[in-house]
Amino acid sequence: MTYVRFYEKNPTVKQAVKNLLSFPADIRSVLAKGMCAIAESDFNAHVRMNDLKSLGKDTVLALYKSQEKRREYDTDPYLCKAMNYLLILEPSDQFFLAMKVNDLIQVVQEFMGLCKAYAQTVQLAIVERITSIYVRCGLPEAQDLLETIHTKFKHYFSKKEDPATRSSPSPAPMAFQTERRLMGKEMSQESIATLESGMHLRNEA
Repeated sequence: MTYVRFYEKNPTVKQAVKNLLSFPADIRSVLAKGMCAIAESDFNAHVRMNDLKSLGKDTVLALYKSQEKRREYDTDPYLCKAMNYLLILEPSDQFFLAMKVNDLIQVVQEFMGLCKAYAQTVQLAIVERITSIYVRCGLPEAQDLLETIHTKFKHYFSKKEDPATRSSPSPAPMAFQTERRLMGKEMSQESIATLESGMHLRNEA
């Protein structure tokens, strides 16, 4: 008899976990933290976690076993917490949480694709910002942020390739100037500075 993990019973949930685990550890941890925030804000997972009597003995036993750090994702505290939240939710809530996680992952994957297309290093601060925007504001706003990043990339490189600008001093080595309307309104000055300097463009001749 083939052993089926709890998240493999629904194909959407299974795919969300597979996608999450496919990222490098640092990005995976950021996404897992976002997943925890969604589980708490949309599904009250933290409240349910404190009501062990409602979970059933099998779920409670699985939670205790997670403390032994035997699962592949238990070494990361955020990922462990995210998977435990997923474990305790009702199947329907698991599905809807997985849908949201897949949406977030898609935006981050598109950002990573932009970095690859423009030969840039993926900066964790930008991934954190995308995740934060998605969690607090939703998918459309996260996509707006991604489009702003893309626009700034194109603007920077189009100027860089324009022969008329080559004799001018090179612009500062940053991915973009912050779009305050989308990114700076609720950020501290320290966060803005981190974001603006987070992605270093190559200043090639």
